[in-house]
Amino acid sequence: MVTREAIQELIEKANDYSVSIYLPTHRKNEAAQQDPIRFKNLLNKAAEELSGRGLRKEQIDEMLKPARGLITKSNFWLHQSDGLCVFITPDHFEYHQVPISFDEFIYVDNRFFITPLMPMLARDRTFYVLALSQKNVGLLECTRDDNRIVELPDIPHSMEEFQRFDIHEKHLHSRPSGPGAVAFHGQGDAGDDNIKYIENFLKQVENGVTKYMKNQSEPLILAGVGEITSIYKKINHYNGLYENTVKGNTDEKNDKQIRKEAWKLIKPHLLRVIEDEKERYSDLMGSEKVSTNIEEVVKAAQYGKVETLFLPIGQNRWGKYDPENDQVLINGNRLDGDYDLFNYAATHTLTKKGQVFALDGEEMPDYSSIAAIFRY
Repeated sequence: MVTREAIQELIEKANDYSVSIYLPTHRKNEAAQQDPIRFKNLLNKAAEELSGRGLRKEQIDEMLKPARGLITKSNFWLHQSDGLCVFITPDHFEYHQVPISFDEFIYVDNRFFITPLMPMLARDRTFYVLALSQKNVGLLECTRDDNRIVELPDIPHSMEEFQRFDIHEKHLHSRPSGPGAVAFHGQGDAGDDNIKYIENFLKQVENGVTKYMKNQSEPLILAGVGEITSIYKKINHYNGLYENTVKGNTDEKNDKQIRKEAWKLIKPHLLRVIEDEKERYSDLMGSEKVSTNIEEVVKAAQYGKVETLFLPIGQNRWGKYDPENDQVLINGNRLDGDYDLFNYAATHTLTKKGQVFALDGEEMPDYSSIAAIFRY
């Protein structure tokens, strides 16, 4: 899954020979049969560029071997999303199948090309869903179009598991006997003993979830029947817990259904963050705290001065930053040694704990080609 954390990890893995490949892919139909051919062609172009950077053929072949191995995997190409992005260095290989379509593109530089991924952070920011039931407890990391299970080894994943390991010996005299004796189905009174026992169960869950979530700082949505989510809210210590919940027995829903219902709840909140930043930019217009000057923004990103960066989707600016003269050089077309300045600014902003939003051109602040809010 492409998250802010995943992109930051990717940035750290880049070196002098970093290859980024973007390919629009097809879920079905005859066009999907051309995807591996087009991917092969992009890898051949990558090999040419790496050769131009001084790598020997055997080094290039070894570097591209994992990616070339995908070409003949028919099952891989039969299960694509809308876009495929691949990142390669001599020491690293990873790919992501994502629900957004890219322009076909290859980029070889000393950093990965990350700006095509920015719309996923702008419109599909990460949120978490904690599914609660007596049979299964699970934490999902989600975006609008994707979800994955977060492994939490320190929590009981069911009431049966909680009972089996006797987590709370002091309540043995009052707890129900046998797995499954405590139940929440959305109806009826669970009884004082059952409520107390379920509260102890949820405390163990909450401890593990909050321990994990305090390092994420993203919204957390509860999913489950009203009784169990109400109890969890009372014992919760995570500041990012969302008030609204996904209602109903989660045992009767798959992860995709839970994620879709949660997205409907959290969407206004997540998109509000972008609008709030745009409003803040408008309020600061005319001051030294904002800029639409690409040279000024690129240098500010280099220094860690950019707090919020706005970029237009699908656009590039070729050039380079000269640190000796503290000067940004901009060219109309890509020349030898040039790199994408938008990508450069985004990379430095993210690594220095700023936030990056990729927007359609008409949604950019002041209809600019780049815009930034500075920390100082």
